[in-house]
Amino acid sequence: MHILPGPRVAWVVLMIWLRSLLGVATSLLALAAASTASAARAPADILIQGGHVFTGTTSPSTIADVVIVGDRIVYVGPGGARRYQPKRIIEPRAVATPTRPSCAPTTPG
Repeated sequence: MHILPGPRVAWVVLMIWLRSLLGVATSLLALAAASTASAARAPADILIQGGHVFTGTTSPSTIADVVIVGDRIVYVGPGGARRYQPKRIIEPRAVATPTRPSCAPTTPG
């Protein structure tokens, strides 16, 4: 013989289920808010977008973004415009800049 739970037990089970559902919904909302906050772009002074970056070795150049804050390079890689909010954007044409002092051009003299 099976005994069916009374309305009071069914009500308690329903409340427990709703409470757990509310906890999941709250967690999802917190996660969405955190991802929106992390999507905010950091401030930067200059973004050099899509330039050829040379490492100073014999390897070929790669196309990347370079982000500068103050007097420091803070990021080199793809997607600099998605990560930073620059005050100025430079789109290089055909300018090569050495990344190491040993690669710097010397003046004859």
